[in-house]
Formats: sequence, structure tokens, C-alpha cells
Amino acid sequence: MTPDNRNKIDEVIHDMLSVDYPNGAAAWKMVRRKLDGEDPEGFRLRLKTALDRFVN
Repeated sequence: MTPDNRNKIDEVIHDMLSVDYPNGAAAWKMVRRKLDGEDPEGFRLRLKTALDRFVN
């Protein structure tokens, strides 16, 4: 993550979770629910796939 793409990464995560941007508290709450839910490994894989384009 770089300072230049930080906001874009944040927007991608919010979009993935269907949380209005920039509601950070709601986004982190949803991340915790997803990680504690029925398919945490699936969520991790989807998150990794969504963020792979930001890896240098």
C-alpha cells in the first residue's frame, strides 16, 4: 500500500462489503463479521483477489 492508492484500497474494501464510503467503523465491523462467519477463508480469498492489483 502506498499513500497514493490507500484511498482506492479503502474504497474497494467498502464496496466489497457493501458499506458506504468512508464509514470506517462499519467497514471494520463487517470485516470482523465476515472473518467470524461461516466462510472466513472464502472472504480472505475474495479480499486478496480484490487487492492483488495494488501489489507492486
